[in-house]
Amino acid sequence: MYSYPNLIPVPASTVRRIVEAVEPFEFDRIDGAWWDMSVEQDAKATVSRSAERYIAAINRPT
Repeated sequence: MYSYPNLIPVPASTVRRIVEAVEPFEFDRIDGAWWDMSVEQDAKATVSRSAERYIAAINRPT
């Protein structure tokens, strides 16, 4: 597997801190490390939606 670090969960507080760190910056695109993995528009909103989805997933009761 090429990306084991992606399988290591981080707490919601860390995710929120990351979103807060990029908030002051204006950006519309995120270039991915692999082909077809870039966000070509609305990247700032995509980061926010992704963070909220991640937080909801780790807070979901098992």
